[in-house]
Amino acid sequence: MKSAAATLRRRGTRATAILAAAAMSMALGACASVPPTVTASPVGTDATGTAASVGSVALFTPSDGITLSQNTPLNKWAALTKDIQQSLKDRAAQAGVPYDSSAVKVTASSDLAAQSQAVQDYVVGRLSESSASSSPAAGAAGDVASTTLVVAPVTNPDAVTRQYGDYVRQDLTWDDATSGSDGATASASASASATASASSDDATREAGERLVSALRLAKDSGMHVVLVSGHVQGFTPDLFVQFGTAELIGRIQAEQLVRKLELDTTSKDNPKYIEVMIPFVATRKDGSAVDAAFVSEAFRGIWDVLGPYFADGRAVSPSRYLSSASTADDWRAVVFDPSRTDGGRDEIIQRLGMKDGGSHPRIDGVLAMNDAVAAKVVSALDDLGYTGSSADINPEITISGIVGSLTGKVDVQRGKVPDPRVAPTESPDDSEGLHLPFIQGTSDDVSWPIVTGYGAYVDTIPQIVNGKQWMTALGNRKDTASALAEAVMTMNAGGDVTRLDGVAESDYADGKVPTIAKDQLAVSASNLKSMLIDTGYVTAADAGL
Repeated sequence: MKSAAATLRRRGTRATAILAAAAMSMALGACASVPPTVTASPVGTDATGTAASVGSVALFTPSDGITLSQNTPLNKWAALTKDIQQSLKDRAAQAGVPYDSSAVKVTASSDLAAQSQAVQDYVVGRLSESSASSSPAAGAAGDVASTTLVVAPVTNPDAVTRQYGDYVRQDLTWDDATSGSDGATASASASASATASASSDDATREAGERLVSALRLAKDSGMHVVLVSGHVQGFTPDLFVQFGTAELIGRIQAEQLVRKLELDTTSKDNPKYIEVMIPFVATRKDGSAVDAAFVSEAFRGIWDVLGPYFADGRAVSPSRYLSSASTADDWRAVVFDPSRTDGGRDEIIQRLGMKDGGSHPRIDGVLAMNDAVAAKVVSALDDLGYTGSSADINPEITISGIVGSLTGKVDVQRGKVPDPRVAPTESPDDSEGLHLPFIQGTSDDVSWPIVTGYGAYVDTIPQIVNGKQWMTALGNRKDTASALAEAVMTMNAGGDVTRLDGVAESDYADGKVPTIAKDQLAVSASNLKSMLIDTGYVTAADAGL
């Protein structure tokens, strides 16, 4: 964080900064003829260190893709920028300070080249504006120290990764990287990052290096830089904002299965039957390879939770794709290509051994990874003749009470019933291989399983209400936007973000960076109203009420 004294000292070197900006612009690409102009409100702090104004904020995000239906995750970039703007306005009102909407600039870019150019133009424009400011007073209009850039780097996620929402961590890296002046280097984190698909492409490298140069200039000149959802090679921000990661997406669904199926009290003599389905397409339409880091890390998160239950026999796989001998490295056993299996519909039918009909094998849980796959699983199970709902398995709620609860008329009724299915007379023989479905317990069990997903698709919310899909999850967009707004105001006022609630130091490249990382939201029928409707993510009509 830059102190007020350091800010004053920097004012004597503004001319040098402008020259550096101009040189960078000539070397990396021409800037816009008329640089963006943002008016900064006076910034300062009161005796408690509370921001006296919002300051100047520039939000740079990828563009939302064209959505022709509601079959898309709730968390989109446009929704996040809207929530950040509203949170800035709300916090300014709470603090009793002015809020100037013209001081908050939003730029959405369709590719990295456009984004890097936009960031560069903005930084040069702010420095030019600051140099032209004649007022020596701290916090005067044009003061770069009261400016924060919030950047979600444009990457190239594959079509399957997009199904988890826009905020899943995607690190921006490329080949032949230049090392950062602050010593930071890129880290292709196995904990969730998927490298930009064109990592060896000269265009990606050029645009990435231009972005890094602009962000470094911004920091060196006294502005503050926040990165959202992804690290950028060769650059360390003042603050990092993390949403979902592959590991967290897998882990939260596995934890829900453990809780709902009560695996801790399950016996290997009456195990639960669980299928893990991870969509993965190894090659993009343009022929480039897709990094498998995302799916391997997702399975690692799943296996950290479910592995012990498979190891001791309390959980088994109807398809035998997983067994007691499986490890966290066996992600290839459960991946499938949704483009070749009707989104996963054919895959679950094949895993249950019902391609040609026949009796229904017992299935207690399906970890479908995202709502797009979950919807296909629900459709297939329904057509196969499975009946009931997720709430029928040791229910925490009664389906008859869901609608009343969501509309605020009655409380959700909670209860528990024992598993009515008998223990099998013999155990599966792992030596028979990994591709022959087996049946235990009853010879024809049509009971509906728990189905989990991720993304909170609007068109799947009614499936949560009726219990066909037990749960979904999503990144905590609104609370994150609120925490980010507070951090931005604090930085623009010269404060220390590490002292804020919800900000903690986390690993970044070779060091630590203040980080905002809210817990994922796990949503089921029992909490859908409080999680999504009351908070404004969806309307009651979206939920089919």
